[in-house]
Amino acid sequence: MYDLFKESHPNIKYSRSLYRDIFRSEFNLTFCPPRSESCSYCDELYIHLVAAETEEEQKRISAQSTLQHRKAKTAYKVLHEDVVMYCSVQHFIIPLCFTYNQFVHNMGTKKPFIFVWNESVAKLGSSGVTACILKYTEMHFEPLKVGETVSLVVWSDRRIAQNNNWRCVALYHYLIEKKYFTTIDQKFLVSGHCFLLCDRDFALIERRKKKKSTVYHSKQWLEVIVNASPAFSAYYMDKENFIDLSAIEGMFKKQPDFKITSFHWIQFSSEERNTVQTRVSHNTLQPCHSYVTRPLPRGRKHLRPLSTVLPQLYEEAIAIKKAKKKKLARHM
Repeated sequence: MYDLFKESHPNIKYSRSLYRDIFRSEFNLTFCPPRSESCSYCDELYIHLVAAETEEEQKRISAQSTLQHRKAKTAYKVLHEDVVMYCSVQHFIIPLCFTYNQFVHNMGTKKPFIFVWNESVAKLGSSGVTACILKYTEMHFEPLKVGETVSLVVWSDRRIAQNNNWRCVALYHYLIEKKYFTTIDQKFLVSGHCFLLCDRDFALIERRKKKKSTVYHSKQWLEVIVNASPAFSAYYMDKENFIDLSAIEGMFKKQPDFKITSFHWIQFSSEERNTVQTRVSHNTLQPCHSYVTRPLPRGRKHLRPLSTVLPQLYEEAIAIKKAKKKKLARHM
């Protein structure tokens, strides 16, 4: 704020200490971290509500705000019900939470699991998320035998570049075809109201980090993570763990009316491997809609198998940007 004030008033001469004294004595303001994630839509409604000039307009905006909070509350209620229901049936369905940093919180076993790598190994985004989901599946599940059924419920936020995209759709189809699961339910929380257990896990890691000296290498984060809580586990991702799903993704038909970001619930099933069931809300009383994601080729009665061998996404290390190198050099 001091720097911004200097830019706005270059002709006024004053010190940082003077600015601080005036700010503390003349303004009744305090700063603290937000209690919860801010929703831009709710913030916008609040601004319009304050500026509303008529009672009718205030009622209309209040109704929109109430509806938004009701959707968020319903999503959290369904999330809790999934944990209670599925964890009581021999863990046949394991809900998972994924965040930007590739953190998996298994709500069935109550064991968080985090994947770690540095920017020279792989980039962030949907490729990183799908690689971690696949690796987690391979580490914790076995392909099903005849007659076995296992369902997976995945809860995540609505970050389009990470969780809410066609690459994740392709991966879930792939996990179904490889017989890791018989059904997969991808459920999304309401945008702006996406507090997951992973967020609490990260807070524990940050608290632990403050008690440790500077972390110089990404592998050192493994020590920080496992010492943050007895329940935590961590795995370092090498470039061999990042697979290229583009060949699989190209086998799906991206219908114009199948808008992934408009759904709060997408279901995949081994009984209908070429379709998905979707819902625009978490309310099971509302109808679901079916979309064909893998149409049968003309003249064929069976789907073409998805690729069995997935190539590596990166063959060589990713070069560190010059700006980042300069920044690192200043701290050495």
